[in-house]
Amino acid sequence: MNITHVSFGFNTGGAELMMSDIMGIQAEEGHNVTLLLINDRYEEALLQKIPSDVRVVKVGRPSGSKNPLWYLKYNILLRRTRPDAVHFHQAKASSLTIPSRGTGYVETVHCLGAPVKKRGFIDRYVAISEAVSSDLEKRLNLHTAIIQNGINSRAITPHGGAPRKEGDPFRIVCVSRLDHGNKGQDIAIEALSKLKGSAGMPEIHLDFIGEGASLKMLEDLVAEKHLDKEIRFLGNRPRDYIYSHLADYDLFIQPSRFEGFGLTVAEAMAARLPVLISDIEGPMDIIGQGKYGTCFRNGDAGDCARKIASAIGNHRELLALAAGDAYTRVTEKYDIRRTAREYIALYSEAAAGKRHN
Repeated sequence: MNITHVSFGFNTGGAELMMSDIMGIQAEEGHNVTLLLINDRYEEALLQKIPSDVRVVKVGRPSGSKNPLWYLKYNILLRRTRPDAVHFHQAKASSLTIPSRGTGYVETVHCLGAPVKKRGFIDRYVAISEAVSSDLEKRLNLHTAIIQNGINSRAITPHGGAPRKEGDPFRIVCVSRLDHGNKGQDIAIEALSKLKGSAGMPEIHLDFIGEGASLKMLEDLVAEKHLDKEIRFLGNRPRDYIYSHLADYDLFIQPSRFEGFGLTVAEAMAARLPVLISDIEGPMDIIGQGKYGTCFRNGDAGDCARKIASAIGNHRELLALAAGDAYTRVTEKYDIRRTAREYIALYSEAAAGKRHN
């Protein structure tokens, strides 16, 4: 099967990393796979990580350009890939597309509140979680397939299972784009401020991995709370680095205010690391509504602080959960090969339906 994945750009993010993984598996299983990039915004280092048997085609459109020649060039290059199935990863990409007869079209919605429009030529819309599917049905009366994002758990170094030594700092990590309005890093900072100096509390260190527009605001908040020694901003790190260093920490935190899924939560669970999340739909589904991880009230720094303190006090039990049932859940439910194969089945259905019409 000829499969063309269409994306506006290719920068570090959960959707792009998932795309890279499923494209590699689809190519490995004998399909002809192309990544078609519309805009000229992409990280070359990230493209280099895509398996060599996936062809990359760049339209080169300057971001935001209204020139119709880019629209024409994109559709010409798309036709030249001779796709049996086209997989859109943003709603705007399908808006630029002139459909071809006999081609199946699939569009994945990666986040809550996405500006999706129903298009007659799209054969199947896909949501990455129950939360995203429910959002689309409520807002647009749009029924979707649900294909959970997946991870390559075998590439992630597991935590050794030993609790921290007496006197060592309790180490927490947060991996996400620095966008506090969405990702809630300020909540975690406020929580650490509430815990600092508390009786019986060990020293707590928090590392933020990621970049984004909120960096200056978050740095200022850290300075205001006098947490410069406790909190570090490590910037973007390649996935290989993250996968090999999650095991260095005692707790993973995702304090997002809203989230369609939460790929980094699944990755932390695959590292056998205890996780603490805000009680929002996508991540709560990953931890089985609290069965496989812990949560705090969304936006509540005080509750976040209490749950961090509880994690410290019950760390041995949380490590046992992380190494047992939580690890089994994530490796069985969120395996990237299952994700890739479910998409292949969907492409086949879409393409077959078009050939019979």
